[in-house]
Amino acid sequence: EPYKKDELSLKAKRQFLIEFWAKRDANRATPENETRIAFYQAIGYANAHFSVRYVPGWKTARGRIVTKYGLPDDSLTNPMQGRTGVRFLVWRFTRGKDRWFIFGDRDNNGDFRVMRSNEPSEPGTPGWVEMIGYEEAQEIAEWLGLQKNYFLNG
Repeated sequence: EPYKKDELSLKAKRQFLIEFWAKRDANRATPENETRIAFYQAIGYANAHFSVRYVPGWKTARGRIVTKYGLPDDSLTNPMQGRTGVRFLVWRFTRGKDRWFIFGDRDNNGDFRVMRSNEPSEPGTPGWVEMIGYEEAQEIAEWLGLQKNYFLNG
């Protein structure tokens, strides 16, 4: 039966973290664990740039994506509210697997959530095209190098 982290003693938690990071150390020849350092730097960056109200940046959608994939290679922003009132932001990653994420700020409070992505682990938001607007969705598709009506066909 899997353990529950709340049931672990402090000593057991420390041991778990030591083993967790040791397995992910890309260069065991150095005393530092570069993977762990990069992860915590990404958490710091996310907290500094993507915090919303009482939510730390690493717990927001953009912070989670930056922590997982790094900074995007390119971005498209719509700082002004469109006809529908939903600001959006698109991030494109071209290193490794091509990934893109479309974020929307539905509540106009800076909390951009994933509306659509080509990453299967991101569920997205049903009805996002109507929220952002049809013309905006077509512009996003073209910017991503997709067919203009890519998002309008289902």
